[in-house]
Amino acid sequence: MDFVVLENGKVRELIQVSLRLDDEKTRKREFLALLHASKRLKCKNLTVITLDEEGVEDISLYGMKGRIKLIPLVKWLLDSRP
Repeated sequence: MDFVVLENGKVRELIQVSLRLDDEKTRKREFLALLHASKRLKCKNLTVITLDEEGVEDISLYGMKGRIKLIPLVKWLLDSRP
């Protein structure tokens, strides 16, 4: 897990960062890390920041399920967050 975003002491978002997810081994590793952290920290807001990939994926690995948002770094940096 690369980043855990806390708000008022509660986990708000889990973030992984990966340059590219073209390689299936890399994609699986990054998604699996998020799913493990999601289960342990009880957070369903999952994000992978990439160089240029964008979208949402419903993932199921090793009995764990989650919805992961993919967002390009530039868009994430320019996003207005409270």
